[in-house]
Amino acid sequence: MKKIIINLWVLATLLLAVRCETDDIGFYDEAYNAVRFPVTDLVSSEPPGYNGTSGIFYAAYSFIETPFVSDTIYDLPVMLIGRPSNQERTVSYRIDEENSTAPAGSYNILSAVIPPDTTIGYIRVQLYNREELNDTTYQLSVTLLESDQLSLGPKVYINARLSWNNAIPMPTNNQFIRSYNMLINSSLSFVSPSNVNYSPNALKTIVAALGWNDWDDREKHGAKYNPPGTYGAYKYLPRYTMIYGDNSYKSYALKLADYIKAYNEANPDARLRHDAGNLKGELIKARSY
Repeated sequence: MKKIIINLWVLATLLLAVRCETDDIGFYDEAYNAVRFPVTDLVSSEPPGYNGTSGIFYAAYSFIETPFVSDTIYDLPVMLIGRPSNQERTVSYRIDEENSTAPAGSYNILSAVIPPDTTIGYIRVQLYNREELNDTTYQLSVTLLESDQLSLGPKVYINARLSWNNAIPMPTNNQFIRSYNMLINSSLSFVSPSNVNYSPNALKTIVAALGWNDWDDREKHGAKYNPPGTYGAYKYLPRYTMIYGDNSYKSYALKLADYIKAYNEANPDARLRHDAGNLKGELIKARSY
């Protein structure tokens, strides 16, 4: 009998604990709506830009396709956590000056909102085309902030970095970043999704060495081509899965090494060097396998 009483007491204690936990469960309330940058880009045909290694949503634009325009409008996407409202809501943010290189007057933020009746919003930025973008990349780092209308999403999803220039567009999809790291020598793993060592000069070297400017061409590359949508019809690098399975990345790295060697021998006073990232100023080298 004593054993039964003890068991009943334990059961009552457990039921009380469950009830307390249930009472603590939060139900939906508009006050809990939050904002974050996308983990994958559901907004447009641009490649998904969130990089889990750095916790940053990367976006990039190039004036290379429209070199004669004076400016363009770029929408940096933000996502609502919660239910849409019939009212437009303002998104609060700050510019991270320490990690931005875009000078005053090179951009203008026009608005930052989540429109009515949708979970998709934007920070709308006007980017100006300047001559120095031919050999310089501007970078704007943005951090989301809590506001009266919207709370803040998880901290790993509140930072974004928008880059623009007049060169080959920076790869933002992890599939392409891995392909870059397969070919360019660094301390990273050859299949790393990190872009900390990325430099426009190195990508231009890959494109020049391998003639890669048509990976959006289905007729030429078949199933390996980069379709619109998830891969944004990116022209300049293949998906790493397309060159990893058949080991072709090894032969591509050899061709790249031969190109770099020949170029540097022909231009001893202007050898190929990284112009950005952690390897800035160092000689560009191909991976060896």
